[in-house]
Amino acid sequence: MAPGAHSIAFELTGRGANAIGRLTIDGVPVGEGAIPKIALPSYLGALCVGRTCGSPVGRPYAAPFAFTGEVSDVRITRATPPRP
Repeated sequence: MAPGAHSIAFELTGRGANAIGRLTIDGVPVGEGAIPKIALPSYLGALCVGRTCGSPVGRPYAAPFAFTGEVSDVRITRATPPRP
């Protein structure tokens, strides 16, 4: 990405083995893939932004892999109501 402000969004649709994750940057799709399993946050229920607060996702990824820029806004929305 070029330096400067950007909007990064992740959307998860479907459930279970049919879940699909989509990543967009500035409204342009940049990645999509199946996500058959979802792991809930285990670090005291925390959601970390700008760094990893738990185990790394793979060997070449060294935690905490901190972002050194500025995060000006974080929004988490749920498009559908939770299951009863």
